[in-house]
Amino acid sequence: MYQRIISEEGLNWASEADETTRDLVTRLLNKNPAHRFGSGPEGIAEIMKHDWFKDTNFENLQLKRAIPPYQPVEDVDYIDSMFLDKDIGRANDPSPPGSMEFNENNFLEVTDFEYSMYD
Repeated sequence: MYQRIISEEGLNWASEADETTRDLVTRLLNKNPAHRFGSGPEGIAEIMKHDWFKDTNFENLQLKRAIPPYQPVEDVDYIDSMFLDKDIGRANDPSPPGSMEFNENNFLEVTDFEYSMYD
């Protein structure tokens, strides 16, 4: 896919991909970062306004209240018990791991969040 993007060969679209999806993906994959979707003065707000997201409630996403369109069946018969015994931490905590706000340039800023690869 990367080679097709940089060589401008174009993508081979699945027949299920509608025009709205194709438009969004094509704009996001613009190889020129200055012209890439979301890199203009509106920032991420430009992407959020796209028709593909018309039924998306971004506030519910931020607050982790959104209901996913697909919920897999919890069949753990084929999962090794070593993975089932792991603590998943904040997965059931409704509060986000920091606060997310849009700045004056409509870019999402995450505060009160730390990451360490060596914890």
